Amino acid sequence: MKAILYTSVIIATICSFAPAANADLINRGNGLIYDTVLNITWLQDAGFMVTNNFGVPGQNAGRYTWDGTQAWIGAMNAANYLGYSNWRLPKTLPVNGSGFTMTSNGQPGFDGSYDLGFNVSAPGSAYPYSTASEMAYMYYVNLGNKGFFDTSGGLELGYSPEIKTSMINASGQTISFQNLSAYGYWSESDCPFWDNYAWVFNFGGGGQDGAFKGENPYPWLGWAVLDGDVAPVPERSTIALLGIGIIGLIAVKIRRLSCE
Repeated sequence: MKAILYTSVIIATICSFAPAANADLINRGNGLIYDTVLNITWLQDAGFMVTNNFGVPGQNAGRYTWDGTQAWIGAMNAANYLGYSNWRLPKTLPVNGSGFTMTSNGQPGFDGSYDLGFNVSAPGSAYPYSTASEMAYMYYVNLGNKGFFDTSGGLELGYSPEIKTSMINASGQTISFQNLSAYGYWSESDCPFWDNYAWVFNFGGGGQDGAFKGENPYPWLGWAVLDGDVAPVPERSTIALLGIGIIGLIAVKIRRLSCE
């Protein structure tokens, strides 16, 4: 019995070294939050471009055209901000995995089956928990916000203009984002439905739409992210050697217990 109990404890210890399978946000410190599902690291301050323009002037209250936002990202990389030079805007890919779609009349969709519309990736939508739109995933899945419309096109009863900006991660820690505005944020991805348009995700109601890249009276915000995790990850060989060592200890202990 002792041998079985001891073995179970050791096996559980080995399993603790395996990557987590569930979605989670992890605070890496220094204003960086790692998303284990999207495999990107978010800048914790979602309003950073308003207060830190890196010499790139904005249009209105620190908001930018798409070109201006890209210039801001470029300046951020040139400054090697926080020691990184691979900052980018969040991506928007087709939610169906093949091609961007919108309704036949060009109006927003509601059930999450269209890229132009509401509830993209939302629980209960046509493609729940889809990672195609990184900002939609943040809004609906990570933060658990509701869209202005439900999946049937009616007003969402659970919607609140006061968006959630924090969540509790798997370790019971509160992960909070700063200065996340109920406003539109530029994606780095082109919106193919109109010339010179890029995707925008509206954190003020959960809608995803295209916006003209050039000068317009409604410039948007930008949220910088990094690909991958900023924390060092142990090499597989190191984990394997550790596992082999623990298994050896198990064998020795079992042999000793069996002789008791």
